[in-house]
Amino acid sequence: MFTDVLLWLPPALLWRMGRKTGARAWRMAFTAALLLEVLQLFVYSRVTDVSDLLAAALGAWIGVLLGARLGPKGSRALPRMQADAGMSRWWPLLLAITWIPVLMAIFWYPFDFRADSAFIRERMDFLTRVPFEIYYYGTEYRAITSVFQKMLFFAPLGVLLAWWVVGLPWLWRSYAAASSMLVIVVTALGIELGQVMLPGKYPDTTDWLLESVGGILGYLLFRLVWARLITGSRKRGQSGLVRRHRQAEGKHASR
Repeated sequence: MFTDVLLWLPPALLWRMGRKTGARAWRMAFTAALLLEVLQLFVYSRVTDVSDLLAAALGAWIGVLLGARLGPKGSRALPRMQADAGMSRWWPLLLAITWIPVLMAIFWYPFDFRADSAFIRERMDFLTRVPFEIYYYGTEYRAITSVFQKMLFFAPLGVLLAWWVVGLPWLWRSYAAASSMLVIVVTALGIELGQVMLPGKYPDTTDWLLESVGGILGYLLFRLVWARLITGSRKRGQSGLVRRHRQAEGKHASR
């Protein structure tokens, strides 16, 4: 359910940032979700479910709210937000730290750990397993779904870390960026090592790779969107100054 919510957040966010009204952006995202659910009636490997529509409605609503904050009007405040030296600078980092236990809850449920050495030694053979071997023995549909789930759950961690990095002074950003990448990779490794002690889970180096890639992609996408918003805000500010200057010159000439 949480994955379905996340899937519909980006379209609504981007439509809202693309100067669509909040209501229209939400309707476009929900209509797309409704169309996909109807089309799934004709796909043998998929199931049409009204709960997917509810998740899409929620994800689209969250995306619209975020898009309003990051859209043309909200982006005017970005330079001020970036220069803020208060406690708000550290909120993204605190949220990123909070997201790590959420990932543990998702990937370690039902927490039936076994700590006997023989069981752990047997499970450590995942380190020598051929990449994507587990996915080969399942259906291709399940494999695709699993790949997206692994990446999507780690994407918010990368987004939050990127949000924290852009709020730091320029001197510390490169160090913080390297540390963020390390946190993403180490967190993914810790998740997989924890699954070694869970009989119902299957630790895999492929999952480690997918989770790391998901977090890194979330980081890079946020930095890309942020850079475009900052550039657009500066251009609007410069055009506003030029327009006011020309108006002042016109008034002076008329006098």
